[in-house]
Amino acid sequence: MVYAAAVAAALFYAANVPLCFAFFVRAEGGMRVGIGLRPFLRGAALSRARAGEIPRPSPRRGAARLPAKFWLFAALELLRRIEAVRVRARLGTGDAASTALLCGALQGIFSCLGRADIAPAFETKALEASGIVEIRAGNIIRAMAAAGLRARPWERKKENGKASD
Repeated sequence: MVYAAAVAAALFYAANVPLCFAFFVRAEGGMRVGIGLRPFLRGAALSRARAGEIPRPSPRRGAARLPAKFWLFAALELLRRIEAVRVRARLGTGDAASTALLCGALQGIFSCLGRADIAPAFETKALEASGIVEIRAGNIIRAMAAAGLRARPWERKKENGKASD
């Protein structure tokens, strides 16, 4: 009984670990993109993203692919459970009017989600953005489970009463 309580407490704390996803994009003088992930530490995730490290997934053979409907439901569920968004960007299109429209639209979108600092660069074409999205590990697990229940990827489509392959 004591071990069950210890396991339950460990799972509770593991599910409440805040995960910080950081991204960095720069298009001036060559394209640089980076992604970082760290538990608890926002600054460490952002510094890893600025280093330009992008993890490459290893190819798996024979793995079952989940339908697009599953990933759509999972993404929508995750968007509902995001806790904090912080974005800092400097944008420019080369045209002052379109730069103002773009920066205003992005400021409106990101201010609803969290804190945003979007600076226009009216005179040049520029793209430099960095940000952090914070979500708890348990919310990711819960979102994937909810998407699995809604999308039901284990059910096959039936045509004329027969299961198709």
